[in-house]
Amino acid sequence: MSAPRLRAIERFNSELDALLSDIAFAGLRNVYAVTAGKLESLADTARLLGMETGAALLAEFSAALREYRAGSAAPDGAAARSGKAERCISLLCKLEFYAHAG
Repeated sequence: MSAPRLRAIERFNSELDALLSDIAFAGLRNVYAVTAGKLESLADTARLLGMETGAALLAEFSAALREYRAGSAAPDGAAARSGKAERCISLLCKLEFYAHAG
């Protein structure tokens, strides 16, 4: 692997780790559109680096966060919101593992 590609992957992992930490500490309810945009940007970077699994996880997490945020104020019941939150947290954990497994 070339040195520039390795640096790009290290930078990606660092940015992903920082963003996931921000989300974890702020809480799902405090994730704003700019953060979702950063997730999508990281997904694009992952695709460019050939990291298809990471790109897919990021896209899925971004979509789950949007769904959670859209439904957090909806009167669809606590159970539905809880299920959406569980999905987000599961994906957050998968991404955290992905970032540190490489």
